[in-house]
Amino acid sequence: MLLILPYNPERDGTKMVQRSPSGSITSFLQLAELFSTRFVAGNRDKKTSIHIVKIRQAKGEDLKEYVMRFNREAILISDLQDGVAYAAFLNGLLPGRFKFFLVENKVTTLADALRRAQDFIQASKYALEMICLARCFEKSARR
Repeated sequence: MLLILPYNPERDGTKMVQRSPSGSITSFLQLAELFSTRFVAGNRDKKTSIHIVKIRQAKGEDLKEYVMRFNREAILISDLQDGVAYAAFLNGLLPGRFKFFLVENKVTTLADALRRAQDFIQASKYALEMICLARCFEKSARR
């Protein structure tokens, strides 16, 4: 098997050879084994659907942050099935109004859940603004 890699002097293989003591590599076979060991060790494992199942909403983490973090990880998984993604998303949500809303409305796809999450986030933001306005009016009426 022939492995052809583009030349890149910053690659570990080049640094590995440069760092080796002079005369320590005595054959091409030894060099090839050393390089392939370093090359394989340097490759990152591809993320799988098992990774996404481990993502959980942290206590104190708002819905927007969780959705962004979950989505950022989900797009890194090339063969992620929608059913698995949605189940992982729902399972990772903390108990609360939004999780209840998804279950009550029988949402079954990640795309639908993310769209509804966006609507829920906007509605929550709007409700918070209305509460702040009401408090401001209440304070000014007391004066």
